[in-house]
Amino acid sequence: MGQEAAHRLIEHGFFKLNLERVHCGTTSNNIGMRRLALNLGMREEGVRRRHLFIEGEWVDMIEYGLLRTEFKEFQSLA
Repeated sequence: MGQEAAHRLIEHGFFKLNLERVHCGTTSNNIGMRRLALNLGMREEGVRRRHLFIEGEWVDMIEYGLLRTEFKEFQSLA
């Protein structure tokens, strides 16, 4: 359900809003979101080390991005 909703949002961004790039970021310990980003065809673009202080500890922020051309290629493979 979440993956389908995210996929539709990305489609809307690229094909209705004419965006060239979509991006997101999540904490390094958010395995579900990291997996979702990769399953949507996003690429890991970088890490902001010790970026957020959550529940008493510093955690890294992982940045993901997807270009319109990459999304089209990814869709044709699915």
